[in-house]
Order: sequence, then C-alpha cells, then structure tokens
Amino acid sequence: RQQQQQRPSSSSPPRVHAIGVCDNPNYFYDSMSAIADEMGLDLSNLPSDPSNNNTATSATTEQFVRNAVTVHNGKGRGYAMSTDDELDFVLQFAVETGIVLDPVYSGKALYYFLKKVVEGEDDGDGTGEGDGGGTEEYRDTNILFWHTGGSIGLYEKGDELREGLDVASRVERLDVYGK
Repeated sequence: RQQQQQRPSSSSPPRVHAIGVCDNPNYFYDSMSAIADEMGLDLSNLPSDPSNNNTATSATTEQFVRNAVTVHNGKGRGYAMSTDDELDFVLQFAVETGIVLDPVYSGKALYYFLKKVVEGEDDGDGTGEGDGGGTEEYRDTNILFWHTGGSIGLYEKGDELREGLDVASRVERLDVYGK
C-alpha cells in the first residue's frame, strides 16, 4: 500500500518513530495512552489539528498518541530471540562505529529501524500500521536514534556474538596471560 506523506513544516512537531521488539504496535499505543492518562495528560490546551479533523478537546489520548508516534513492529522471531542477520548487524555496527548495542533491545530496534523504516520494508504484521515510509521520507531530515542501553542483553548472546566477532573483526587478539 503506497501512502503519500506530506513533509512536516519546520513548525510542525517532530514525528516519533518507535520500534517495538516484544509485541505488536497496538500493544504500545495502548500502553502509551494508558501511561499518559495515568499521568493526567490534558489535551484541552492543545490547538486543533485540521489534518485529522479533530479538535484537541475531542481527541482521545489514543488518537493523540497515534498522531504523534508511529510504532513499527521489530520483534522479529520474538522477544530475546535473535536471527543470524540481527546478530551480524549488532557485531558489524560495533566493529564499524565502536558503539555496542545489545541484541535484545537497542540492537534489534536499530536493525528494524534501518530495515523497515529507512528501507521501506513492510512490518509483515498485516496491520499496515508502522510500515516503512522508504528513504525519501527521511531524505534531508535529522534522525536521532535513542540508544537506551540494555547491555545486560549481551550476556545472553555472548557465545553467539563471540563466534561472529572472530569473523567480523580484523583485530588480532593477543594472549597476554598465556592461557
């Protein structure tokens, strides 16, 4: 399904893209809406949004969240289950940038951000929501990927990552302890 998206004006608020690595996008929309409601989000102070025919006072929290955030499906095989391609990406990214991403959260999220959002691949979840916009949507824009940590996830995949690192890295490891 092709969608023409109007490029936001410089006065438009930034669009947030989230990658869910453990559930479907609707789960995250519901969760964000519930958290916003629990925090007392007051939509009455917001201006009306002519693009979706809602005034701020008539918009529900979920409509507000869906207008501000696009959640992309990035769970792959499932929570904490990695494909060889995902692990290879995490390793190659570390070798090329010096930034270590964990394979459970940040690594998987960036992998799917690049595969689905930037390259425009379909999420494959059948909803049509969160499907990639392709590279043109992001041309000449600033993108911030928020690396939230998650280094604990490295321990679970340590053996798999170590095997791949021997292939991905040209660094020769010295046995300084004679073991």
